[in-house]
Amino acid sequence: MICIQCGCSIDSLYVIYPGNHIRLTDCPQCSHIVDKYVEFDAVLLFIDLLLLKQGAFLHTAVNRLELHLAKFHKWDRSTASGSTLSQRIKILWNNMQNWLMKYDQLNRLQIFIVTFEVYLHWMAAETQMLKYQSVFHVADKLMIREILNSSIWRQYTFFFLQVIIEMLVLHFVFCHLLIKYWKWNATYKIRHDIIHYTITIANSAKIFPILMLIWPYDTLLSTTIIQMLANIYIIEAVHIVTRISYIKITSFLAATLILQYCLIQILLIAMVSGFDTSLTKSYLTWEYKLMLFKMNAKKSLYL
Repeated sequence: MICIQCGCSIDSLYVIYPGNHIRLTDCPQCSHIVDKYVEFDAVLLFIDLLLLKQGAFLHTAVNRLELHLAKFHKWDRSTASGSTLSQRIKILWNNMQNWLMKYDQLNRLQIFIVTFEVYLHWMAAETQMLKYQSVFHVADKLMIREILNSSIWRQYTFFFLQVIIEMLVLHFVFCHLLIKYWKWNATYKIRHDIIHYTITIANSAKIFPILMLIWPYDTLLSTTIIQMLANIYIIEAVHIVTRISYIKITSFLAATLILQYCLIQILLIAMVSGFDTSLTKSYLTWEYKLMLFKMNAKKSLYL
């Protein structure tokens, strides 16, 4: 745990006295209260997170997370060679239950973000297709045309996989670059959890388009702005927590997003084509031609 003012390491955030009276700890280095957000209501904390306040992120992604994770034991790897199959299944079941309780809040937030992003991707794809049909004379040869003409369940599965791949690449590649390549805070045991939690909280900016359910401004420009806003949130949040420079974080995120785009295009096109080599090549060719067309197209294509 750390002081949200100066970053000094401390042993406890508060002291409990008889009668359940709590006294917040003062930092020995800066003399400020170590973590004032201990007493904050969840709504006020959420507002400060949206405002990207340093103390709110350090409280949530570092102090609060460390206190929460300390309540649960680590993954039990004690599967001795003499263990029976039933014992191993029991150990695995206990591990899964422990993991689900350990990351319950994080998983709930991830599910909410994924569910809402599927809707946004679906809406954006339909809007794009209508635009392409009027300006791109071979729009019928695109992969997305095949998806939007298929059943509802196939469409949902497609956009669900797209969002899941995006999430996995963002979390694991970006986290790998920060921890393995940059070697951030090599002595901290829960650094992986801190980065994942920080990215998830920052990604909550993507729920802003819920206002689209009230005001119909669901254009490609608005979704692009929301995506850019979410990336800015990630950069700022990671900078607050890790203290790595903006240039390095932006470079790592840009590399992650490029890899994310390439993997999604290749994997989804391969799945839609049924791993047919000729059809996959055809889809990739037309996606490349569309990208060139969009680079030379008028601004109205994105409005």
